[in-house]
Formats: sequence, C-alpha cells, structure tokens
Amino acid sequence: MRESLTPEEMESRIVTNFERAITFNVVGIEHIESQPHQSIAVVRVYFHPTVQVDLALSQIVTQCQVQVRNMPPGAFPPQVLKYMAHGDNRQEREHQRACSNSIGTNREVGRQSRERFVT
Repeated sequence: MRESLTPEEMESRIVTNFERAITFNVVGIEHIESQPHQSIAVVRVYFHPTVQVDLALSQIVTQCQVQVRNMPPGAFPPQVLKYMAHGDNRQEREHQRACSNSIGTNREVGRQSRERFVT
C-alpha cells in the first residue's frame, strides 16, 4: 500500500510547481494562498475585481491539466471550484464542505480555486 504525501512533500513536489505555473499563465491574479495537508493541498487563487473570471478559470483548468503530467504516480487530478467571496454564508458553507469532503476522501491532490479576485 502506497503512503500518502506529507504536507512538506505536497508543498515541494506539487504546490510550488502549480503556483509557479498559474502565476505565469493566468491573467489577473491578485494573490495566491496555499495550505498543504497530509495527502491534499488547498490552493486559493484571488483575482483582481476587474478580471474576466471565466477566462481566468479556464486558464487555471488548463494549467491543472498541464501539471497533472508532472505529479507523482497515483496522484488525483486537481479539482477546481469557483467561489464568489462576497458575504454569502451559504456559499461559504458549501466551500468548507467541499474542502472537508476532499480531505476526507484522502485524495493526493485537491485544488480549490476561490473567486473574488484574484479570486
């Protein structure tokens, strides 16, 4: 049975490369936040308010597809979630549930994209 990546391995082998790729290939990023955990990483991408969100999200999805080729064998592909951060408590609960579900399934990679933005 294969052991999962530690937060340090997740950061060095997956998160850093992903952050670098989206920094250079996605328009309108304000900032990026990442949280590596055991077997999963959550990356939040925040966009400037004037960004065309659908274009930026499609660029993130493209980078996810490119980065899958560089991930360790057995890693699950990233999940991209669109999240509008403007005080909607229902949406915040759904986002937290999605993160909890991803962590609970012990996936090797989970990427969350948050939109307000740079998200």
